Amino acid sequence: MPVGSILHCGPLLPTVLTDTGSAPSGAPHHEEQPRETVQGFKPQRLRADAGSSANEMGVVVMKPGVFCLEGEWQRDLRDNPTVEPILQLLKSFGVVEYIHRDVGTRAEFEHYVKQWTLARYRGYPTLFIAAHGDIDTLAMGFGKANQIALYELQDLLAGKCKDRIIYFGACSVFDGEESWLMEFAKITKAKAIVGYRQNVPSLECAAFEAMLLQRIVRWGRTDTFVRDIVGQHAAQAQQFGLTAATSRKVYCA
Repeated sequence: MPVGSILHCGPLLPTVLTDTGSAPSGAPHHEEQPRETVQGFKPQRLRADAGSSANEMGVVVMKPGVFCLEGEWQRDLRDNPTVEPILQLLKSFGVVEYIHRDVGTRAEFEHYVKQWTLARYRGYPTLFIAAHGDIDTLAMGFGKANQIALYELQDLLAGKCKDRIIYFGACSVFDGEESWLMEFAKITKAKAIVGYRQNVPSLECAAFEAMLLQRIVRWGRTDTFVRDIVGQHAAQAQQFGLTAATSRKVYCA
């Protein structure tokens, strides 16, 4: 979608619930190993940390974390569309933990992107960027000063995204040269990047996005990810131009 347009890309609460209320089958389940008591030392149970929760017995169960940065959708501040209800929905079903920040300027966006790369947020390996977009460009706020090109974000994240995934929830950002996408993944060392080549209508995308995020946080092989999404949601994946890229290959719906 052209960066200046605000009619079709605003997020809405999904009307379709996830297909399961249980935690992902692939989610690791960690139990403490007993330790010997030495000179009166009594071992304590691990405290639940960010990106994790404790079950009734106090055993820490790790959940995949999503770090979401959401740009401004509307100029009128009385309107308040947001993707956060999608994340709340997934959290309520035990699928993810998340951090969500609203950003309205390029400076704010760059600040929080740098925060995401810190070791303290390693439990949130998926960066979800929700914003207006155009080819090779994100618009975190209004005006050219608040746009950021993919190559600029690439430089900001160079070498810092090992074992991490970046999901661009923005219209048309991937509708450029495929070589750019592979270069982005190579320079940043991201496991993969995911985005769209077409404009994305709000309501349809909200429901699709809830499903998509479930799959992203369970990431395995990139080719399998795209094949499964296309196999089960072909119409939407192809309509939106869903695309995933690694440093070696680009996979298109």
